[in-house]
Amino acid sequence: MRIGISMKSFDPSWGGPGTYTVELVNQLVRRDTDNQYVLFYPADITARIRPGAPGHVREITVGGPRGLWWDQVSLPRACSRERIDVLFSPFMAIPVMGGFRKVFTIHGAERYVVPDMLPAIQQQKWRFMEMAMVPRADRLLVVSETMGRDFSRATGCPAEKIRSIYLGVSSEFHAIESQEELQRTRAAHSLPPDFLLFVGRIFPNKNFGNLLRGYAGIAAGIPHKLVVVGGTRWKFENEFRMLRELGIEERVVFLDFVSQEDLVHLYNLATCLVYPSYYESFGLVQVEAMACGCPVVAADTGALPEVAGDAATFCNPNDPADIGKAILRLVNDPAYRAAQREKGLKRAATYTWDRCAVQTLAVLREVVESIR
Repeated sequence: MRIGISMKSFDPSWGGPGTYTVELVNQLVRRDTDNQYVLFYPADITARIRPGAPGHVREITVGGPRGLWWDQVSLPRACSRERIDVLFSPFMAIPVMGGFRKVFTIHGAERYVVPDMLPAIQQQKWRFMEMAMVPRADRLLVVSETMGRDFSRATGCPAEKIRSIYLGVSSEFHAIESQEELQRTRAAHSLPPDFLLFVGRIFPNKNFGNLLRGYAGIAAGIPHKLVVVGGTRWKFENEFRMLRELGIEERVVFLDFVSQEDLVHLYNLATCLVYPSYYESFGLVQVEAMACGCPVVAADTGALPEVAGDAATFCNPNDPADIGKAILRLVNDPAYRAAQREKGLKRAATYTWDRCAVQTLAVLREVVESIR
């Protein structure tokens, strides 16, 4: 089998989809030596697989930078030249044209749950995907059972066309015993002794406004600051105005993006992660935190309960007081916090990129063998 992979999302700065692409592709080419792989990179992606392409892998730079032309013109032409059997796209797009099998991953169903979440240009991209790409895909991969059901219900995509495959968590996310190592990171970022952690780029779905309201309601009674990692996306201006209105500007620390090593340290240092999104299709951040021994406060919506099981403390994302109450339960009850830490470590260990790769490869085989 000759497998082509679109590498336009091979970029960790893309957040969850970028991590997914990097980890999954590296795992696929490492463990599967029976098939041939052709990796198609746009010109603006400079990273390559680690530690270098083995003999059954061919890496090609195709055409110009990422964009509609690359997806719909440059990529299918290259796929035809390379005579691939199936094209796998880890991120949200396949060529409409091309006489090869097509599989792609959809990473979210948030737009069907959170009104006005996306700016107009993003709405247009989603509509194009739903109307032009989904009907031409042989299989769609989604990252949880919850997301698969919600996507099928919202779009009418046949459920038998959808396969749910959980994400994994890298072994780099782990509990660290060395306090000296952790304290170096604390000093480098001027972190307080006690803090709550929020990880994610701020836009409406992340529910940062209700987190601020919930935190403001309890801030006077706890020493913890709120540390925010991940930068912004769109429609975040109201949340920054809210900081001043709530009088908590001095209690919220913004770090923007940090290295993965520092992120692991932050998970280890935080009292808990607060993850109150209106909807997550998987919620990789909560699993990363759990793998580091960081207890989690999570919204009781979307796929977060499916993925976390009993290893998170759940809250109503529409109720700031309930968010605050869930935080206080972890802050004020050391025994409960320790129990949640242990549950989280065990839960996170069940999510591996190796399993993700095995199941993804099975879907690729399925669609190719269906025409033989």
